Amino acid sequence: WLQSKQGDLAWFEALFEYLLNSQLSEPEIARMRSVSLIPTQDGRLLQPKEVFLPTAPVISLPEVRYVHSALAANQEIMNFLRHRLRMQDGTAENVIKTVLLPAFQSMEKGRVVEDGNHRAFAYVEFLKNTHEQLRQPLDPQFVQQLRGAVKLQAKNSAWFPLADLYLPRHEHDAAPDDAGKLPALLFEKSDPASWRAFYHWLGLPEPSEKNAVIASLTEAI
Repeated sequence: WLQSKQGDLAWFEALFEYLLNSQLSEPEIARMRSVSLIPTQDGRLLQPKEVFLPTAPVISLPEVRYVHSALAANQEIMNFLRHRLRMQDGTAENVIKTVLLPAFQSMEKGRVVEDGNHRAFAYVEFLKNTHEQLRQPLDPQFVQQLRGAVKLQAKNSAWFPLADLYLPRHEHDAAPDDAGKLPALLFEKSDPASWRAFYHWLGLPEPSEKNAVIASLTEAI
């Protein structure tokens, strides 16, 4: 029935104005959280947990869907969605928790991705951009959770958790057979310094000077 009203934003605005002025019980609100009743900016009707409240800056990932601007313009409706339906603001941290972490956690260790358009590449780029635009540090517990979930592509095209990778000072510092331990994008992008800073933030270890010398000797032999 709600699907038949999908394009009628005035109807949904009237619906939410009615709901926010009703004395709804917590069990009634809880049932509403599992109903696809939120119109999105891209024309869908989704459950509250699948939609974000718009915040600046807007995050341009296809998986991130926002409440339609016609509803977002009404502050009372926004308060109802945020506080009663417990919808999340579309902050970078919330998007990472809700979209990126489950995607990385479900990604098989050692998986080889041939398609350069795979979503994992966009997620890593998004994390890097988020790191560069941070105005204040993220919650340390959340950063630890992030570091435990993220996978990066190694030079052998397979994706590995951070614990399986390391960050050499120079490409020639790496051992010859370490293609599965080096983050690929570090040496393939035009801005290696910014990628190195990002990998440092993620906590990739650098080998000690001693290990670098041993790797160089191994390569020479």
